[in-house]
Amino acid sequence: MKKYLPFAVSSVLLILVTFVEFVTILRTNFGMFVYTLDDTYIHLSVAENIGRGSYGINPGEFASAASSIIWPFLLAPFTYFSFGLYIPLLLNIFFQIGTLYVLWKIFDRVFNFVKQKDLLVSILLVLMIPATAMVGLIFTGMEHSLQVFSIVLILYAIIQELHGEFDARIMISSVVLASIVRYENLSVCLFAAAFFFVRGRKKQALLSMVIVIASLLLFSLFIYLNEGSFLPSSVMAKMSAMRSSALNFSKIFEVTRSSFGMLYVAAVFVIILIAVVQRNDITAVVLAAGAVFITLLHLSYGKTQYYGSLFMDFGYYFRYEMYLWTFLLTVTIILSRTFLVTLFNYSKSLFIVLLTVTEIVFCGRANVMLFSIPLASNNVFEQHVQIHDFVARFYRKPVAVHDIGCVSYNNNNYVLDLWGLTSKKVFNIRKSNAGKSEWLDSLVTAKNISLVIIYDVWFPRHPAHWTKIAELTLTKPEITASENVVSFYAVNNTEETVQKLRAFRNEVPLKEMLRILN
Repeated sequence: MKKYLPFAVSSVLLILVTFVEFVTILRTNFGMFVYTLDDTYIHLSVAENIGRGSYGINPGEFASAASSIIWPFLLAPFTYFSFGLYIPLLLNIFFQIGTLYVLWKIFDRVFNFVKQKDLLVSILLVLMIPATAMVGLIFTGMEHSLQVFSIVLILYAIIQELHGEFDARIMISSVVLASIVRYENLSVCLFAAAFFFVRGRKKQALLSMVIVIASLLLFSLFIYLNEGSFLPSSVMAKMSAMRSSALNFSKIFEVTRSSFGMLYVAAVFVIILIAVVQRNDITAVVLAAGAVFITLLHLSYGKTQYYGSLFMDFGYYFRYEMYLWTFLLTVTIILSRTFLVTLFNYSKSLFIVLLTVTEIVFCGRANVMLFSIPLASNNVFEQHVQIHDFVARFYRKPVAVHDIGCVSYNNNNYVLDLWGLTSKKVFNIRKSNAGKSEWLDSLVTAKNISLVIIYDVWFPRHPAHWTKIAELTLTKPEITASENVVSFYAVNNTEETVQKLRAFRNEVPLKEMLRILN
């Protein structure tokens, strides 16, 4: 049992912190558990419809709304049960524990020569919990915990090979898994395949890439035959455009000038510096090359927050970047092993203090997530859950909305996505009609919709005959909600809709949240 002590200690701590956050969420949301992002419910809605034999947010209507290939299919078998809502939470806890296990195996191998190895590794694992936002990712309910797990598993396969302990099953399965979790992982998959090919594991490297390419092509063909594009509409909507150059240097420069971007510059600089000093160490050279390659591709094509300060702006909870940040932190620890061991042997107290201060300074954005999780959940509760309750229980008709996650989950009424996250057609119409309002009325009328629920700042121009009848306002600080106020517009049947809103207002947890204007 002593052998597993670092893993056991860190896992118990992770579970305890997760439990405290869970209880706090229940207390904040009047006893209701809610994820910290509306996007979670998009996957749940897609999973729900997979169980019905379709793929999308509306029964019988195809929509490539999920940004992950595998995540909705993992959730689909559980949507038949009342506890299906909690499956993303449970899966994320499981995958984060898995991440701790793999990190433990990596650090246990790297620091194998240290006398008090268990203590050193325990400290590192405990610090990795806040540094990589493990708890924050758990409560997003998204696929990013699985994404991080797949990345550290690839890293573990590389470390094994470098130490003469190559395991083809771990190598192939980790690369394939990473490729179908999120598209950003392809940079890591390419690096891993190239590494194993150069190291003489040519058959395994080629086999893994064949499976990866076949999997992606099959899913792309599935989307193309139904929607006419090779990438999910949710991915297309988040990309400004595909770049013609291998690297988008203007975007890299823009990102790296920001506070958040400088974190990646600093991390990569440190890794390169260590690799130069240890240039005779193949491990240092390989991992440094991988860090540079993966970081450049992410900064060029990935979604990176490059606004705000390190300790105040939450954005999208940094979930798109945490796979890269975890990779860089892990590589930095591996390459710094000589310095860390020297410091540890000199003074364990100083070791703990210096690493803790370093974590606080450089991982501030991940740390603040721990304190914002209940508020982020409450944002979704006060906004998206209330919209869902009104539409599903009181209005019971088709609606047009800006965010389509929670409102479409467990709701048989048609939901029109005005932002185009689920529809290539709507996305193209919105982009080509910027500053105009006719397209909104055209889409709404075509679906015979009488109620539109949107952020005004997202749609500053709307048809003049729409009547604003209500506003739903957050009562707590805005964390993950895109805007503070949601507006309700009646296209027709105004009085009927207002009456239903008045009935709904009697059941809103805090009546001041909903202001009826008519």
